[in-house]
Amino acid sequence: MGEEPTWNDISYLELKSATDLIKSTMPNTPVLIVEAYPSIDGLQIPDSVDWVGFDHYFIKDPENSSVFRDELARLKAKRSLRAQKIVLVLDAHYIASAHGAAGISEADMKAVATSYYDLACERPVYCTGIAHLITPGDRGQRYAAFAAARAAAQRAGSSAGRSMRRM
Repeated sequence: MGEEPTWNDISYLELKSATDLIKSTMPNTPVLIVEAYPSIDGLQIPDSVDWVGFDHYFIKDPENSSVFRDELARLKAKRSLRAQKIVLVLDAHYIASAHGAAGISEADMKAVATSYYDLACERPVYCTGIAHLITPGDRGQRYAAFAAARAAAQRAGSSAGRSMRRM
């Protein structure tokens, strides 16, 4: 629900109306929103949201990136309810020009996915899983990084792996 709502100028009241409607008609279905990292500070999360994440791609090692960890801490602090879980949004769509400019090769994407997985396992209390959002421009892109992270998570039997199977 709501791809980068604050980034896309969706007001809190509009977002809340939409997530409240979903929650009232499908109460057992988790509601997820994903925000763009530059808009984390402006994000307001309705109580009807179960899972929240942010996307910040082209980071080679998010687990050990102080920038990524700061964004994650800021997102965690934005939750309106302690029960709201964090979903890490995996950078799994290799774009040669953008990843290359960040010093990330296609061969590095397995390590990138592993870094997200390790971070998710480190935070099991509030991190419910890892997701890769498929956008219209992803057609024909390679998903090896996501598949590798998902397989590793499922082999480990982690909550991240279970969540990844549901998504």
